[in-house]
Amino acid sequence: SPVSGGTCPMNASALPTVHPGGEFGFVLAGNRLLCTFELATGAYVSSLDLGLDMSAALEAQPVAPMTLSANGRVLALVAAGSARFYDVSSEGVVTERSSVSNVLSVAVRMNDDGRLAVVALDTDTVEIATIDTTTGAAFDVQHLVAGETPIEVRYDPDRRVAEVLTTTGLVFLRHKSNG
Repeated sequence: SPVSGGTCPMNASALPTVHPGGEFGFVLAGNRLLCTFELATGAYVSSLDLGLDMSAALEAQPVAPMTLSANGRVLALVAAGSARFYDVSSEGVVTERSSVSNVLSVAVRMNDDGRLAVVALDTDTVEIATIDTTTGAAFDVQHLVAGETPIEVRYDPDRRVAEVLTTTGLVFLRHKSNG
């Protein structure tokens, strides 16, 4: 437990995510805690309580993909219809950054520093949007064709292209000059 300094039990809804530096991992515990643990020992480092609403939502829909920016400073968690972004300190402590509502349970992809993320929005039509993870503001929104459901989203910062694998094919979206 967090009090005794023990280990964090893993939750099957979100597979553990490893920090690029290799010293920390992140896992959901009990559908409620976002825990940081030491990779070498499995020892608890810190946790953030996601609240009862998130816990209940994860019980109802137990899919919660997590991703980290390449520099390891921003963590994204998609669960309960929202994408939540967290700052990650050099000690592995996570703090809230921003969130976006109406998000499909598809892993978020970020640019290297985590400032921008590509998410699948569940609006009247399915949309792929670039999100400023500092503010949660969406820009560069693209509608998908009716019937196209995103399965996976990738982001290529060198080409400034979002690649979206859908149920009907592969869609490439090039970013505008602002991001």
